[in-house]
Amino acid sequence: MEATLFSGWIYDTLQPFAAEAIHTLPNHHSCTILPMSSYNLYEWYKTMTRLNVSKAREEFPEVVNRAAYGKERTIVSRRGKDLAAVIPMDDLRLLERLAREEMDRIDLEDARAALKEAEEKGTIPLRDLMRELGD
Repeated sequence: MEATLFSGWIYDTLQPFAAEAIHTLPNHHSCTILPMSSYNLYEWYKTMTRLNVSKAREEFPEVVNRAAYGKERTIVSRRGKDLAAVIPMDDLRLLERLAREEMDRIDLEDARAALKEAEEKGTIPLRDLMRELGD
């Protein structure tokens, strides 16, 4: 299995999330080995580059390559205000999945609220509703 070395303070950060995947090496540096299969869970721990619009325009091919191959995130700003970001496709897919999951969670909450309201207020048969509405 491939492994990557991290310093002890990162171990302390990651340890609660993947204790079974992290192994401490017996040395004075207190390094740890995090198997690569688990590393993917922690790719969020990356620094982001910030470029103004002019610099981003000049370096656009490099910015795209760093996102695609180096998994680097770049924020594009103008006059100190963040406008956009260039991110790896994996990050975009993750954001899209999280957005879908959040929408599903909201839909589920709405459905539960509707069922609770129907239980509290009662329901009427469709024929009665149609009669009431004039059909």
